[in-house]
Amino acid sequence: MWKFYKILSDLPRPPQHFFDEVVIDPDNLPTRGTVADVIVRYIKRDGKRFMASPLVQTKSTNEFEQWVRENITSKFNNAGVCYRHCNSDTSGAHTDHTRDLVLIYNIDNGGPNCGVSWWRNKEREGQPLLQERGIQHLTFDNLEKIGEVIGPDDTWFLLESRILHSVENIERPRVQFQISLNYEDIPPEWVADHVVD
Repeated sequence: MWKFYKILSDLPRPPQHFFDEVVIDPDNLPTRGTVADVIVRYIKRDGKRFMASPLVQTKSTNEFEQWVRENITSKFNNAGVCYRHCNSDTSGAHTDHTRDLVLIYNIDNGGPNCGVSWWRNKEREGQPLLQERGIQHLTFDNLEKIGEVIGPDDTWFLLESRILHSVENIERPRVQFQISLNYEDIPPEWVADHVVD
């Protein structure tokens, strides 16, 4: 049973030439997305307000999308390379705007302790964890960590993106192949053991 993420180690690694096409220059990361608008969050933690690390989603090539259709899943919203900037050690807690779940393969994890944390809003005690898309929770002061995964490296993993979550411990750009999915498009075997209260 899984609630927050599932490692899908049986899925094939993308061919090396797709990795080779990704340029990671910390001083010259993309600043404009071609899949969705870049969200800039100013968040509060421990009494300090600061800009969270933004995510820039860039659309993949037709060749990568075709590889995804032939080797991963035939139905998805979009696929591409995502760049998490490292101006801050956190993305801020949120739910995603354009998807229910996201399938991820880390190209660069963003640091040895970088990963995703899931959160419960203490003011919503007893309310479902699964929330609507596009929530921007701008303070950590009323959040309780309820799940976490570091990495993972060298594997695909499916992430529940409608539970408040954030990327934490960002030390360098976190760069990933991401495939955006809706619940109805997920292969049933991926979510047969998915439980969200």
